[in-house]
Amino acid sequence: HTTIEAINKCANGLYLKQR
Repeated sequence: HTTIEAINKCANGLYLKQR
């Protein structure tokens, strides 16, 4: 589950950055 959490965090950061 750690991997999913890490990916989610990274994706969230990229999403906010693109926005």
